[in-house]
Amino acid sequence: MTKDELEILLTDKPIEIKTRGAVLFNAIGATMSAYNQERSVANLRNMEAAKDAFDRFVAELGGGVSNDTFDNLMAVLEYLTSNGWKAARNSLYRHQKQGKLLPEADGKYKQRAVDKYAKTFLKQTSTGRRLQETSDELQRQILQQNKKLKDIEIKMNEIALQKEQGAYLLVSDVKDAAFSRARQVRDALLNIPDRISSILAAETDHDRTRDILVAEIRQVLEILEKPEEIKVDA
Repeated sequence: MTKDELEILLTDKPIEIKTRGAVLFNAIGATMSAYNQERSVANLRNMEAAKDAFDRFVAELGGGVSNDTFDNLMAVLEYLTSNGWKAARNSLYRHQKQGKLLPEADGKYKQRAVDKYAKTFLKQTSTGRRLQETSDELQRQILQQNKKLKDIEIKMNEIALQKEQGAYLLVSDVKDAAFSRARQVRDALLNIPDRISSILAAETDHDRTRDILVAEIRQVLEILEKPEEIKVDA
């Protein structure tokens, strides 16, 4: 960021913000001059720290973004976090060194490249997963649902085949058969007095009377075991 661009960014900011911006901007120039005079590790570290501090300051103010490009990694970081990606400054610098996110020739980062980087290497804040992982999980769930639907289809086909083969009965048929059986047993029981009342009246032996009644009742109850032999005498 140039001095003119910084002044535009700080136009409506409080004096303390403007002062901080000026100090950080001048620190880059001072540390860069020191490094050019003596290219030591310490001077390089100081220059990078000054630039890093300035970039964070600019990103906090919403600067460092021009159309579809980002001036520095701090602007990239601000963009990523505000768009639902889990990103940290240290990991961002590490990924840059690993070649996962590289700047253009002018040192700026294209939004297209940043988006591709995020979808490939970062996790989403809402799910804690990479976009590819989320897609894979969705695909797995779809496959599971398809398998369940296929299993249900197979089961329904099996039931339909078994119905055709007589392995299943309609509920209405079972109810009708049960009702018919109960009615026939009831009619047979109610018919006992009419059939044997005269026989019982002629009996003087109590045990014989009991045996006749038990035999009649047992004969009717046997109808439940052999419904095809139901006979109701008029």
